[in-house]
Amino acid sequence: MANMKKNRSIFNLGILAHVDAGKTTLTEGMLFQAGYIRKMGNVDDGTTVTDSMDLEKKRGMTIKSSVVSFQWNNLKINLIDTPGHFDFLSEVESVLHVLDVVVLVIAAREGVQPQTRLFFRKLSELNIPTVIFINKLDRIGVDYDDLIKTIRTNLTDEILECQRYSGVGGKQVEIEDIPLEDEEMQMKLLLSSETLMEKYEASREITTEEYETEFIHLIRSGKLYPVMGGVALKNQGITSLMDMLTKIMADGKPQMDELSAYVYKVDFNQKGQKRIFFRVFGGTVHVRQNVYINNDESQKMLVRNLAYFEDGKIIPVSSVACGDVGIIYDEELLKVGTVIGKKNGDISRVKLKKPLFHASLVTKDNDERYRLLNALNTLSQEDPQLEFEISPETDDIRISLFGPLQMEIIGEMLKDRFGLKASFGPLTDIYKEHPVKKGECSIRIGDGNNPYHAGVVFQVEPLPLGSGFQYENLVSYGYLEKPFQNGVMDGIRIALNKGAQGHEVIDVKITFLEADYDSVMGTPADFRRLVPIALKKALDDAGVELLEPWQNFIISVPVDYGKTVLNDICKMKARITEYQYGETEACFIGKALLRDMMNYESRLNILTHGSATVLQDFFKYLPRNESVEALMEKYGG
Repeated sequence: MANMKKNRSIFNLGILAHVDAGKTTLTEGMLFQAGYIRKMGNVDDGTTVTDSMDLEKKRGMTIKSSVVSFQWNNLKINLIDTPGHFDFLSEVESVLHVLDVVVLVIAAREGVQPQTRLFFRKLSELNIPTVIFINKLDRIGVDYDDLIKTIRTNLTDEILECQRYSGVGGKQVEIEDIPLEDEEMQMKLLLSSETLMEKYEASREITTEEYETEFIHLIRSGKLYPVMGGVALKNQGITSLMDMLTKIMADGKPQMDELSAYVYKVDFNQKGQKRIFFRVFGGTVHVRQNVYINNDESQKMLVRNLAYFEDGKIIPVSSVACGDVGIIYDEELLKVGTVIGKKNGDISRVKLKKPLFHASLVTKDNDERYRLLNALNTLSQEDPQLEFEISPETDDIRISLFGPLQMEIIGEMLKDRFGLKASFGPLTDIYKEHPVKKGECSIRIGDGNNPYHAGVVFQVEPLPLGSGFQYENLVSYGYLEKPFQNGVMDGIRIALNKGAQGHEVIDVKITFLEADYDSVMGTPADFRRLVPIALKKALDDAGVELLEPWQNFIISVPVDYGKTVLNDICKMKARITEYQYGETEACFIGKALLRDMMNYESRLNILTHGSATVLQDFFKYLPRNESVEALMEKYGG
């Protein structure tokens, strides 16, 4: 077992892009330049390093995030390749929280796509240093100046072009890095930096070193985005990009002594071993170390094995240090979202999106149904957002999904990986429940219909939509000890998941008012079974309203199609909150029902002959039976 090399700067690099922008090819180019592969793989041929799944090779797209490590300029880089399609956004979001810097790839001819804008907005929210890399500059029809205008308009005006190009749109693209000694570059930095501008206005000399220090500070603080470019397939522009990344990240983040790590991915390798991927934010994880882990509650775990990434390989090690990414094998207690040690600021920001659709899954016989449930259990360990259940009404297996492409991919994974042929029903919205008013329920020991050695009194009350869950416990641990209180919490989770009408209850406060139990016969299981019954009655007493998912949208179309698209949007259950009209483009910003937006991009392509773009993400769950006017007045018109 190897010991980790000490005193090295380490950073974790993410590559994000819309589909077909060339991020996996860029990854191959980096590995080639760093000397860890002798020949670049090809996405179309299925020979790339990071797209290792058979399904990824067959489809020519990244489905699961992957890690490969290499050295450049005496820094260790853990490069994490991520999916580019909206249906795999949960995978991307989980990875974002372990990254130190990101390369956002834009295909030069296709330009800024809706997915690019979604990624950039998320990177801005998380304040992750980002380098914009314009790929495929050799494509016929590329207009570089127009693309830069689009980036400024649709992403950010705080960009700094770090290169000059000639031959764009032709076979021979020439790239020249602009040094910080360049007067035009320095002037742009002055305009971006209050610190430099103060020195300039005070007629104080500014050295090249000061320009460089401020350049790096602005990028790392999310106030400036360097723009670079190249042709990844021809290995152009890649070394300059790698030099830029190592310059930005050379001195790393300050290290914390207290152990804090976050599990961001789980998968199973070809040997069937469960692999748990984690990022260390503070301290060091050691083999044979007892650590606290935090899922729904805190537990202790012995670290039995460790591995990390080094020189393009996975190597067993005795420890994984702060800043690095590691693997633990075959540990049942660990899942995506688990915190090892103490939560810190980086980990506390993690909020994974929830699927908004579900569909039924059917197999031809009961034997295959049993195998299907086992397969889904394995897949749900790899992706915690992939939830499934057996419908109590129909006995169907029902799976939660982000969209139609994910449904296709899961179908192919079930077939290729598990030998199962399952049929999906139609995608339908996932509804939620919300109490209308306060409700109570009291079930005491000895009540006629209470078979358990326990009694409880609960109150439920609605919270404003978007508030989340609150729990107030008025029953002391001195009276009802922790194992019994844990049974109560288990029962609450079960009750909220099922609701009064079979849907998850959200934005609710639950108050545990009173309890009694048989000190001789009572067990925590009595509370675990009784609490869902009591809360179902409390919800019935309160009354519940069904909620359905709404999306935020930004729709951009050529001005000639503006009126047509505006009329079409008005036919949906939607509200346009802002109009933006430019010389060539009309932009409509608003909110609409998810089911109306699910396939709206295809409809827009028909209406505008493929010239429209749609950016959308989740807004919130809103009541089903209210008018658009009432909803927007209450929840954000």
